Amino acid sequence: MLQPGAADDILRTLEAPGLEWDGEVIRQSDRQAHYEDALAAGRYRGVIRPMHCSQR
Repeated sequence: MLQPGAADDILRTLEAPGLEWDGEVIRQSDRQAHYEDALAAGRYRGVIRPMHCSQR
């Protein structure tokens, strides 16, 4: 979870050199359902492969 005000700070940092948005800013944290749908579609199509690796 971001600290309060952190998202606004990030946007201001990106705007400082002149970056402009061509639409609404979409936050990754607001798209969980989209990611779940994409994962389900990949499983349905059989393109999701298991990964066997360990975390160190």
